[in-house]
Amino acid sequence: MSRLIHFLILFLAFIWSASAQVSAINNPAGSVANGATITITWSYTPQPNPLPGTLSVIDNTTKNTVIISSTINLSSQSYSWTVNVPAGTYYLALNDGSGDKYSRTFTVIQ
Repeated sequence: MSRLIHFLILFLAFIWSASAQVSAINNPAGSVANGATITITWSYTPQPNPLPGTLSVIDNTTKNTVIISSTINLSSQSYSWTVNVPAGTYYLALNDGSGDKYSRTFTVIQ
């Protein structure tokens, strides 16, 4: 039993250390027009064999989530997005395999 627990602890530590590390998401300052193309950037510490990230936009009021892309190359540290959500206040979420990292809020105008 002790060997099994030791193995599980080592396995979980390996999984945790192998996950990508996104530390900050930068979003546009001020208002963004619906239909505009913006560049989203983030800070990233490279990890061996990273999984692709999932980038989402979340309505700050309703918490409705729209997945922008589920195949983000995290090491690129940027993604061009053509804004396609209704007017409102939003924030971005980038999941790097270890949980969501969030941006500050920004406003989308028509």
